[in-house]
Amino acid sequence: MKGAMTALLLIVLTIHLSSAISATGTITGRIVSTSINVQNISFNELESNSAVYYYKTSGGVGSVSLNTQASGIVPFATIDFALDSGSVVVSIGDNKTLPSGAKIILDDDPVPSSTSSDPNQVQITGNSQNQAAITYPSQNAEITYNDDGNLYVFIRTGTAIGDINVDILLSS
Repeated sequence: MKGAMTALLLIVLTIHLSSAISATGTITGRIVSTSINVQNISFNELESNSAVYYYKTSGGVGSVSLNTQASGIVPFATIDFALDSGSVVVSIGDNKTLPSGAKIILDDDPVPSSTSSDPNQVQITGNSQNQAAITYPSQNAEITYNDDGNLYVFIRTGTAIGDINVDILLSS
């Protein structure tokens, strides 16, 4: 009986010694973040005109018609995605003053276009209370990028008259 117990103890000791192996693994990586640099854009006074889209240049204000590339446009925001592509979500902040019928287009390219020819844009329109509301797209107001890029802003005054004071919030 004593011999059987010693053998049992020896087996347990052998299993314990064989599980005393250790290994080392290394975890590497880099934590990155998307950065969005936004500049305030002041258009000062704009003429009421349904035929043009106004945009900011380094020398003042320019204008183009629909589907025409803006020359010398200053970006509203520069986006550096953490992983070189992604989306920017657009929302409206506390200041929402936009005359009824006036429209702001936020776009990833320097060409104001209709939503049917360029669905990758966000449109903000002044409602009957002269308040800005996102009107396109109706849900998920975001612009998708395949690479780092810029966000441009255009204003179409239409026949509206009044002040424009809209806070645009961008997040990624």
